[in-house]
Amino acid sequence: MIKEITLKSINYFRPATEFHQDLRCTFTVGLPSSSTEEGFKKFFDDNGFTIGFNLFDTKDDYKKQVETAYKKLILIFNFNPDDKNIVFIVGKINLIFSDEESITLPEHSIFVYDKQKIDVDYTEQT
Repeated sequence: MIKEITLKSINYFRPATEFHQDLRCTFTVGLPSSSTEEGFKKFFDDNGFTIGFNLFDTKDDYKKQVETAYKKLILIFNFNPDDKNIVFIVGKINLIFSDEESITLPEHSIFVYDKQKIDVDYTEQT
C-alpha cells in the first residue's frame, strides 16, 4: 500500500538541506542526525523522497548529467541499481502528490522517490 502523505501546506514546505563536501551537491536532510549522509538517508527513509541540487555540471549533455547524478545517488543512498521502485526525475518539474498538492522544483534539480512509499506524478516545466 502506498503511504499517504499530506502536504496541505506545500507552499510552506521548505525542507532543510545540507551540502555534501566530498560530492559537492546538496540534498534534503532529516534532523537531528550525527552526519550529513545519515541525515540524507533519514529524510529519504522518513518521507519516501528526497530533493537534490547541484548533482551534475549543467554544461554536460543530458545523458552525462543523468549518469553523474545517478552515481552520486548510489554513493549517498546505497540504492541498488536493479531496484525498480526508486524513480528519479531531472529538471524543472512540477510534482503532483496524491492529495493533489503540488510543488515546482527549479531547473537542474533532482527528485527521487520510492514508488512503494508515495504516490506522485509530475510534469516537466518549460
